[in-house]
Amino acid sequence: MPREETALENGVDPARVHEAWMQIGPQHAEAAANRRQYLAFASSVMRSYVVDHARRKAADKRGGRHARVTLAGVEGNEGAEVELLALHELLEELAATDAELGRIAELRIFGGLTAHGSLGDHERALALFEEVLQEFDELVARHPRDATLRYHRGNALDSVGRATFKAVGPEASLPVFRDTLEALEELLVDHPGYRAAAAALVGIRDPYTQALVQLARCDEALEECEEGLSIADALIEAGPADLQVQRWRNLLVFNAACAHHRRAEADRAGATTPDAVRQDLLAAQEYFQACLDFYSRLRDEGRLMPREQFATIEGRLERVAAALEED
Repeated sequence: MPREETALENGVDPARVHEAWMQIGPQHAEAAANRRQYLAFASSVMRSYVVDHARRKAADKRGGRHARVTLAGVEGNEGAEVELLALHELLEELAATDAELGRIAELRIFGGLTAHGSLGDHERALALFEEVLQEFDELVARHPRDATLRYHRGNALDSVGRATFKAVGPEASLPVFRDTLEALEELLVDHPGYRAAAAALVGIRDPYTQALVQLARCDEALEECEEGLSIADALIEAGPADLQVQRWRNLLVFNAACAHHRRAEADRAGATTPDAVRQDLLAAQEYFQACLDFYSRLRDEGRLMPREQFATIEGRLERVAAALEED
């Protein structure tokens, strides 16, 4: 299945970040008294390295005060460019006024980067994300009306769900994904204009519906895809156009196609009428083609699109077409 890129892009080489971590981090990880201390140290290392790199880039640019660096996959950012040095300054100001909140912000922004990018161990990443979630649970308990904290807690839940999917399996991830949806929906009830939270309701349904399809719970997957597509369409219509939401929407289109295709394959072996099977195959074909068209448009716009994404969808289309010919 096509996946979104989550590495640092446009300015920071992931390999250099990983190299810095491998040189500094492992020995401190072994000496850490607990995972929270381990994650705090790793977050600090990553922040120092990335900010230093941004400063060097800024110094190389004539008249440039801040280097623009993309942190794709970091929550609250949604793929937009982050003024990294400005972010560093904001974290410094936050720590000066509220040391604990400043520490949690650093953990979430740079700790999440560590767990996604450097560790490569799903079990360890899950443990680290659970530590981050615990921090946000405690903060939200003390500040239950703070919309930003509640939003970031929802993203922490999302990270735990995705890590659970990888480390344990789809069945174990479902309750976490449901908790994430509930947390974000409750936030939107209290703050209906919180666009980032609405967008997150689209993004979280990608791994959630993946899990449902893998478990052959295709009816549920299609219901969740439909809900996510409805939210995405409303966001896109309201504008301004958000490429990340469009990408998430396309992932739901792909998942819906997979759900229709899997249900058709299961029904062909059962007692379902041929008409119902054909309807599912036609729906799968339509969704797969829409997904392919979206990636083709991005490629035509000059965006880098891995060949594997096209090959995966084209292969699915061929299988659906073959099944339709058999019927």
